[in-house]
Parts: sequence; C-alpha cells; structure tokens
Amino acid sequence: MFNSEVKVRQALKSDVESIHRLVNFFSKSDNLLPLNIGFLEKNFNYFYVALDDENKVVGNIFLFVYSHTLAEIRSLCVVEKRQKQGTGTRLVKHILDLAREKKIKQVFTLTTKPHFFTKLGFEKIEKEELPEKIFKDCRNCPSHPNCCEESFILNLFD
Repeated sequence: MFNSEVKVRQALKSDVESIHRLVNFFSKSDNLLPLNIGFLEKNFNYFYVALDDENKVVGNIFLFVYSHTLAEIRSLCVVEKRQKQGTGTRLVKHILDLAREKKIKQVFTLTTKPHFFTKLGFEKIEKEELPEKIFKDCRNCPSHPNCCEESFILNLFD
C-alpha cells in the first residue's frame, strides 16, 4: 500500500519522457489520445505531474485553456499501482485551483471514467455543447464519430 500523499508540481522539461511513456501506455487501451514527443517538448509547461516519495512521476494532467471562460482537463493518468489512492483526485483538484486562479468559469473533460468526475462535482453534458472541442480534436480523432468518451463540465463560478 502506498501513501496517497503525493507532491503535485508543474512539469519540467526533464519530465517529458515520463509523461510520454505514461500517456502513450494508456492510449493503447483507448483511454487517452496519444501524444508525440514534439508536442510534449513544446507544451510540457502546461502539464502537472504527481511525484512519489522518490520523485518519480506517477501521474500527470494537462490543462488546455480555450479562453478566459473555458478550459479542458486532458491527459489525466496515473500509474496503475497508484490508482484508487487519491493521486488522480489530487491532480484534478490542483488543476481546478489553477483554473480558479485564472478566473476560468468552466472546466470540462471527455472521459471513459464518468464516476470519477461526478464524484468531483462534474455534470454530464452532450459533446455538441462543446463546439471548441469538436472543432479542435474530435473531428480528427480516429474514434470519431463512434467515441466511447462521455463529456462532463464543472462550473467554477456562478
């Protein structure tokens, strides 16, 4: 059993290989879209990582900001042996705090794990309510239009 207390910090360039390995491991089971090294090298500073006691990356998350009102949680994953111990929740809460600091009104996600996000207060919506996401990613996704992901949104401010 692991201590669920992990450190969360902004990713460093030195974390790119770990993030790449983790995201692409989960993309093989269609839980995430794969990311290439070039994308990660250009965008690592938008990722946040969870570190274990040995400072190894055990999870990551990406906050993609569409506008001052809307952002997306992307690439959330946690190594299998650390799942169900609070690491994913810590990552999401960290990102939500960052979104609040930026005064972003809504954060959404597409997921194959709806229960995880509903426990955190997200509400189910239809993908069609997210034209930004459809235009940017969904229309180019190999799973489109037969996507198994569900859409959820959280209003951060009333």
